[in-house]
Amino acid sequence: MTTPSPRVADGGRRWRGPLLPVPTRQGWVTALGGLVWLTVAWLTGQRDLIWPGLFVLSLPVASWLLLTLGARPPEARRTVTPSEVRVGDRLTSRIEVTAGLDAGAVVSYSDERSPALLGAAQARFPLGSGRHRIEHQLTAGWRGRHRLGPLRRKVTDALGLARAQQVLPGTVEVLALPVLHPLDSLQAASGMGAATDQTVLKTSLVGSDDVLVREYLPGDDVRRIHWRSTARTGELMVRREERAWDPSAALLIDNREEAFPAPEDLATGELPAGAEPASDWPEPRFEWLVSAAASIAAHLVDHGFAVALSDTDATTADRAERHSQGVIALSRRLAELELTASGSLDRAVAASPTGARGQLLIALLGRLDGGDAGVLAEARRDHQACWALLREPAVVDPEALRLLEVSGWRVLRVSPDTPVATAWRLLGEVAR
Repeated sequence: MTTPSPRVADGGRRWRGPLLPVPTRQGWVTALGGLVWLTVAWLTGQRDLIWPGLFVLSLPVASWLLLTLGARPPEARRTVTPSEVRVGDRLTSRIEVTAGLDAGAVVSYSDERSPALLGAAQARFPLGSGRHRIEHQLTAGWRGRHRLGPLRRKVTDALGLARAQQVLPGTVEVLALPVLHPLDSLQAASGMGAATDQTVLKTSLVGSDDVLVREYLPGDDVRRIHWRSTARTGELMVRREERAWDPSAALLIDNREEAFPAPEDLATGELPAGAEPASDWPEPRFEWLVSAAASIAAHLVDHGFAVALSDTDATTADRAERHSQGVIALSRRLAELELTASGSLDRAVAASPTGARGQLLIALLGRLDGGDAGVLAEARRDHQACWALLREPAVVDPEALRLLEVSGWRVLRVSPDTPVATAWRLLGEVAR
């Protein structure tokens, strides 16, 4: 995985709103105490006590004036590295603020951020002229595009009688990619051993004949040299492994909202450390499927497959190149995949490549009913092999499951505590 360049948010010399101070609770109590002192001194005729009362009353006013007159427009610059991380990885936010008062007061910073970015994002400094450098470590709690910033700045005078707050503009977006799990070798997971290359990778659909050729590469079997093409071009040419197309696979991910009914209570055991249960916490079953899709896609790309990804909104990716950029492109798409109101798999199946590019179809499902089984059973005609993962707890119609298996699908129902790597291995054992 290539490391993306740092993202920078520059607030420049613009700052949101004036530094308007307000009395703190301590400031109000002090002012009230000074006023009571003056009132008692005046009513009792103790004029010598009026001056201390005036002094106490003037302290909050002086603090307010100090913060008002001493304010200077701050400059803030933020750098976040890296700007793309995997879920569970750390990122570093560095902020440099140039501003301050010459009053020996205290300034504190609090960084607004998405709930998915876990970790402390606060800092406190004695105030003075110069620069404040703030650095904090955050962890990506779940996938998606998350906002970091703006920065809130709070200035308090030395006596704690007045406080001023402002928001320094400048935000950065961080993309959290789904977790990639290492998977067993393709042949081991397929459950077909050495037959994998003949059943999954081999293309037997109608298309170009077997004489598609390419240039000879060191290590190629000399028995595959195509002498007619060699004589015509003057360079050694070999048959392309006696198949018309490179191996390909289509991943279909079920992102229908109704396939993942909301649980009554969110299980806190599935929260990352430091996170609090919240309404915006992602659906754990769907997140498992997304992580499985990313892991399987990366695994297939590493094994030479061209991978296409489709969802129930019928969006599909272009043919992935067989190098790390292909894996990253698929991960970025999956990182921003959301649940949709779509209620059928028809469009997702229609968007999946068929024919020469439809050798392997893997469906990651959240539910299975009669309509879903009919659509998937029909799709079996256009693919060499069809596998399905059903993430429990899921609503599954037994008749629909039977129809899917009879039509030639290999189906595995995955329990909530099953790791992705184990599910992939068990999927290969289904056919054994």
